This record gives sequence, structure tokens and C-alpha cells, in this order.
Amino acid sequence: MTDNTLQSKRKELGMSQSQLAEASGVNFRTLQDYEQGRKPLLSARVDVAYRLSDALGCDIEDIIVENSDEGAFYSRMSKYYMALHRMMDKGNGPNVHTPFDDVFKTITVKCTELIIPLINEAFSEHYKMSDLVQNKQNEHLTNSLSGETKKRLTDSNFVVVSNNNVQVKYQVECQCKPDNTMMVRLFEYSSAIAQEDASVNENELRITYPRSAIIYLRHNSSTPDTYRIVLDTPGGEISWDVPVIKSQLYSIDEIFEKKLYMLIPYYLLVYEKDLAEINKDKDKIEKLKNEYISIINKLDIENNKGNISGYQFDNIKDLTKDIIDYLTDKYLNIKREVTDIMGGKVLDLPSFRAYDEGVEEGFSKGAIYGERARAIKTYQNCIDRGMSKEDAIAISEIDEKDIPEV
Repeated sequence: MTDNTLQSKRKELGMSQSQLAEASGVNFRTLQDYEQGRKPLLSARVDVAYRLSDALGCDIEDIIVENSDEGAFYSRMSKYYMALHRMMDKGNGPNVHTPFDDVFKTITVKCTELIIPLINEAFSEHYKMSDLVQNKQNEHLTNSLSGETKKRLTDSNFVVVSNNNVQVKYQVECQCKPDNTMMVRLFEYSSAIAQEDASVNENELRITYPRSAIIYLRHNSSTPDTYRIVLDTPGGEISWDVPVIKSQLYSIDEIFEKKLYMLIPYYLLVYEKDLAEINKDKDKIEKLKNEYISIINKLDIENNKGNISGYQFDNIKDLTKDIIDYLTDKYLNIKREVTDIMGGKVLDLPSFRAYDEGVEEGFSKGAIYGERARAIKTYQNCIDRGMSKEDAIAISEIDEKDIPEV
């Protein structure tokens, strides 16, 4: 490979020199010198080469040639630097902290009711959004299989209280991808939760384990639909199932149909493997942008119908933007177009209050008025953002006789 490889990698991602300079923090003129051969990239400091490769989403070996002893030494040093950087920046071990964790915990704390449809989906329950969800503490002391006591933070720990006052404990863990330690950790967490609520009645100790589920934001062909925990106790074998939710399998229509609003922030992961290709294609970027315009409009409809509150609307929108920012860090063309939508620069929402305004004229008349006003407003939003008339009609579900005259 030659230094032109740096230029090829950049163009492959559809990035300009200024975009790569911004993403990597490398001086624009210095970047030009590397690409045009005025300076050999092999002479760059290790941290500079690392930042360039990191911004391009590749390894240093992909942009630097190992055709000499000096090149081989440089490569070894760069690998050492990358490993050191990852340890210092992200921490060591299987649990790497990402915005995915923060988004999940934010939803369960700030928009607690949105966990209900997820519980219904995982456990085939029929809770109502009006049922009470009580968050419990997420910090626990656990004993590992080696006997070591550790402090653990669970992703969620809550009780659902139904209308007939039945209380059930739940624990849901959100994971970026499957790993072979998940079930051990899940059992540690659920055991800690169970012990904290243990009760003693005369000569009986009663421990109630929570019903546990796992959300995998990414999965592979070997990821099971259900895990099973089996305890071989002196009193006999006890076992229970742990359902697995694979978020990438849900289309946006299924998410809205099942009211799984808390999966919306993670929806871009459906396209994760295609982001590099999308980033180079204006038509594909436009299609992705229109899909997020559709998502915002669907959320607005749910807000109008009372399925989500304005507060929940805003939180879903903001958290979705956080995930998009994170996933498109190296794909600046997508970031520039799509994050603007979720940031409110393209669509001036949350919603108009058509249903509320219509209530003054009576529920029946108000609902008809509200639905028509919603469709007109949504249609106009789509047209104003450059969507075709056909797409705007499909998204807004407007009756053609209600389409405003130009």
C-alpha cells in the first residue's frame, strides 16, 4: 500500500478532507501533505496515525505499509498504543460502557411506563400502560463463582403492580451483543435482587427471584430466543426460562404496532452494517432521512392519540439522536442529515394539539377534527421537507380531498 491508501479509505467513506480532519483532530494541511505524498504517513506520530485510522473505522495496518523493518516496528508500536488507548478510554473486561447503556437506563427511570409493552412482549403478559411500575435500586453486592464479592449495577430492577394489586418483580438487562458470560452475570444479578427482598417467617426463608429478560441490540445466528437457568438443589431441580428480545428483528411498523417505543432509539442498528455504503450514496441517505421523518411523524400521532406523553416524545427523540450521533461518528454525511431531524432542526415538533382543541366541540366531533387536522399537518410537514406527494400521503394517511391547495 502507498500513502494514497489514506485518500482511498477516505473517499470510500464519502468523506472530504475537511471532514476527516475534523473527525480525527489532525490538522487539515498536515492531512493534505500525507495524502499528496509530501510527508510519508510512516513518519507520523503513533497517536496521529491512530486517530486517522479510528476516524476511518479501520486498522492502522490498512493505511500504513509494513514493507520495512521500520514499518513493522511502527505497526507493533501502533497496536500497543491502540490497546493502551482502549484500556484507558473504555475500561477493560467484557462490559464496555456505551451510550446504549445510558439510553436504556434513562428510559427506565424517566419514562418508566414504556417498559410495560416490553414486558408484555417478552413474557406474553397483558399489562396496561396505567399499571404502576416501581423502580428499585440497581446497585447490588454479589458473590462471584470464585467467591469474590463485587459491586454490580443492574440495568433495571422494578416491580409491576397491576390494577388488582398483584406485584411481580422484573429484571431486564440490555446488552450490545451476546457474550458467554451473560448468563452467569444475569444469575448473579437476579440472586442479589432476590436476597435483598428475602423474608424470614419462623423457620422458613422465602426468596423470590425476579422474572428476567435480556435485550440484545445486536445478535448472530447462534443467539437463542430463550435461555434457561437450572438450579440443582437438595430439594430437587428448579428451572426457569429467560426470554431474549432481539431488537434488530423488529421493523419500525412492528415497533409502533406493539408500542415498543423504547426500542426506537436503537433502530439505526438495523442498518449498522450498511452505514459505510449509505454514507457514500445521496439517494440512500435521503431514504434513511425520510424514514426518520416518518418515525417522528408516527411518534407525533401516538402523542396525539395519548399513547405517549409529550415528555416521553421528547425523551425518545433526544435519546434517538444520541444513538445516531454515536453510530455515525465516522459517517459524517449521514450524521449531518439525520441528526438534524432528531435534533428538531428539520421538524418543528412536538405535536400540534388537534385532539385537545377538538374536545371543546364534543368528543366525537373533536376526534374527527383532530384526525383530519393531524393528517393535514403531517402531510404539510412532509412536503415542506422535500418528500414526494405519494410518500407524504402514505405517511400522513390523509384523505386526498383534504390535501391543501397549493
